[in-house]
Amino acid sequence: MAQLIVKNVSQSYESEEGKVLALKNINLEIKEGEFLALIGPSGCGKSTLLRIIAGLIEPTEGEVLMNGQKVVTTIPSISFIFQNFALFPWLNVFENVAFPLKMLGVKESKIKSQTAEIIKEVGLTGFEKSHPKQLSGGMRQRVGIARALVGDSKIILADEPFSSLDAFTAKTLRDELLKIFKRYKKTIVMVTHLVDEAAYMADRIVVLTPRPGKIEKIIQNKLSRPRNTRDSKFYDLTDELTRIIHP
Repeated sequence: MAQLIVKNVSQSYESEEGKVLALKNINLEIKEGEFLALIGPSGCGKSTLLRIIAGLIEPTEGEVLMNGQKVVTTIPSISFIFQNFALFPWLNVFENVAFPLKMLGVKESKIKSQTAEIIKEVGLTGFEKSHPKQLSGGMRQRVGIARALVGDSKIILADEPFSSLDAFTAKTLRDELLKIFKRYKKTIVMVTHLVDEAAYMADRIVVLTPRPGKIEKIIQNKLSRPRNTRDSKFYDLTDELTRIIHP
């Protein structure tokens, strides 16, 4: 049985021009422990779909099931890495990472040990007392990744998590997220607008059509890890994705 099932999901909203259909009849099964990428042209609804999976948005039609249970609001089993970091500026690194545990009422001793472990995992040891304004963009996103890992979440949703970073930092954090994916065996669903990022990171790649977003094609990524971005098979995959998105 799939860990996540997106069943007949459609999403519409009202605008000045009238009713806009953002997503139409999305059906998708996501297996436990897989890395799945959502990609498609700008405005196709991929970030909207991610927020529906997270329980941040209620779909106009359809439902999302996690292990057979309907997702109707945010739950501890699903964590989110935001594009714009979404850190609390008045909290330091340790407090930002520990925040989900505090909300769950975890014992203080466990909060300290778990938070310290994850901070070390993402390479932020020594910056525990720093505030977001004192950190680079890459370090802020490390905080966001650590916060997504610190709880007992089974699924991590990431909305273009590297798009606001410079190319070198983005590559470094892609590799670090893949190491975390391998070590912690989380299910990851990531929105990206970059075909090479999808090809480099994902086990399966879901391509959405222009609005209203529908599933155009699902591609199984058969390239072995670690992936060589200069390999001809890698170029073949990115070319295929580009042709689907921009025919």
